[in-house]
Amino acid sequence: TGCRNRRDAEPVLRKLMQPLALGDEIAVLESVKGRIEGRTAELARIEDERTPPLTIRAAWTAYKAAPNRPDSGPRTLSDYEGYLTAFDDWLEATHPDARALRDVTPAIAAEYAGHLTARGLSANSYNKHCFFLELLFRVLKEPARLTVNPWEGIRRKRVVSNSRRELTIEELRAVCAAAEGELRLLLAVGLYTGLRLGDAATLRWAEVDLVRRFIRRIPNKTARRKPVPITIPLHASLYSMLADAAAGERAEFILPETATLYARSRAAVSRSTW
Repeated sequence: TGCRNRRDAEPVLRKLMQPLALGDEIAVLESVKGRIEGRTAELARIEDERTPPLTIRAAWTAYKAAPNRPDSGPRTLSDYEGYLTAFDDWLEATHPDARALRDVTPAIAAEYAGHLTARGLSANSYNKHCFFLELLFRVLKEPARLTVNPWEGIRRKRVVSNSRRELTIEELRAVCAAAEGELRLLLAVGLYTGLRLGDAATLRWAEVDLVRRFIRRIPNKTARRKPVPITIPLHASLYSMLADAAAGERAEFILPETATLYARSRAAVSRSTW
C-alpha cells in the first residue's frame, strides 16, 4: 500500500474496514474481487511488458525448439509448417487483431475448421490440419501462457478408405508395354523390386551394382529410425533395362526427371503412376 508508518496506515485501514463496519457482506466480497482482478490485470500487463506474448509468426520457431514436441521427420515437419502458414494467413485476413497464440479462442478454431471444410479438403487432410494445430498449442502451452487449448473441442472427421483391386497380370503387361521413357523404367523398378514409390522414384545409381546384379538401399520409411540397407537381387528384365540406361550419361538418380518431380510434389507422381 506504500504506508511507511502507523499514521499513514490508519486511513487506509479505515477505508478497508468500512464495508465491514457497515456489515455489508456483498460489498466486502465485491471489494476483494475488484482488488484481485485489478492486481491480476496489473501482473499480466507487467508480464507482457517483460515477455511479450508468443505470436503466431514466432510459433514455428518455438515449436521446433520445444523439447516436448514429437520427434518428427523432415517431411512431416514440412507439412506441419505448411499447416501453420495456412492458418496464419487465414487468421491475418479474418481476425487481424488475433496475432498471439493466446488470442485464438475456441470460436476462432471452430471457424477455421469450417473454413477447411469449405475448401473441400478430404477428411484425412482436414484431420491432419486440426491434429497439428492442437499439437502445436499443447506443446507451446507454457511459453504461450495458454489457459485453454482452443482445438481440443474440434472433432475429427471419419475417414472412409477407398479399396483398390490389384491389377491382373495381363493388365500389368499392358500398362508396362504402353509406358515410355522414365515412366516405363519407374514401373519396372517398382514391379521387379517391390520398392515403394518414393524409393523407386529416387533410386540412385550408387545404389545399383550392375556387376553383382543387386540393389542396396536404405528405405525412406525406416531411414531415420533404423538406417539398415536392404539388398534386392536384380531381375533379368530389370537388369537389361538398367544396363541400357547406364550406357548413356549418368546423373545422380536413375530417373532424374521423376526424382525432381517427386521432391517437388509427391502427390503429382503418385497420381500419375502408383
